[in-house]
Amino acid sequence: MTVGPWRPISLHTYHTRISDLRISARVDETLEATLNVRFVLFPLETSGTAEILLKNPAGYTVTSQSSVKLGGNIAGAEFYFKKGDVDLWYPVGYGEQPLYDLEVIVFNDVRLLQVTDSDESSH
Repeated sequence: MTVGPWRPISLHTYHTRISDLRISARVDETLEATLNVRFVLFPLETSGTAEILLKNPAGYTVTSQSSVKLGGNIAGAEFYFKKGDVDLWYPVGYGEQPLYDLEVIVFNDVRLLQVTDSDESSH
């Protein structure tokens, strides 16, 4: 009998990590949408910048915001979309349910610190 890992193992270390990522969307009666992205870093006194990218189901960037300043424990951005800019999610039987990916890339003054996407995996 063989005991042990049967898949490759990798060890991830970090100086800074995204400890919380919150994404909320609001669609008004005119079908214009607002996407609010907030994230918390650990340790809390991290400085640097972040880039936030929203990618459509095909993997193309719909919108992004770079140079999001990190200077406290909470950072984020807000995106506004006019009717037709993004595909909306409809209940089953009423239309499509497109899945968009949101990616947050955190940099300090020298190097990449962490990439996190909306499916909660990190690299």
